[in-house]
Amino acid sequence: MLAGKLDVDSTWGAAISGQPLAGELLSGRELDITLEVVADFADLKAPCFLGRSRAVAELAGRAAAAAGLDGAAVRRAGLVQDVGRVAVSRWSGSEQRR
Repeated sequence: MLAGKLDVDSTWGAAISGQPLAGELLSGRELDITLEVVADFADLKAPCFLGRSRAVAELAGRAAAAAGLDGAAVRRAGLVQDVGRVAVSRWSGSEQRR
């Protein structure tokens, strides 16, 4: 088995250490901007989804904050809640291929 012969820890460490920002964390605002870009990308899957992830994130974040929860964390989760949609083919199997 190939994976058993690889030193995964040293390989991963070497790959990460070679990155220009290795070990640096995003600030809260940088993380928000990054997740907004991911959300917008996910929404591009279909025109009817444009703006959906941001709207879900804002609604969920406000509701969480009103309930005394971490509104920022819930908003961030809302931004990426549809990211799996990007990996799903537009052809769902329910329609005939042409």
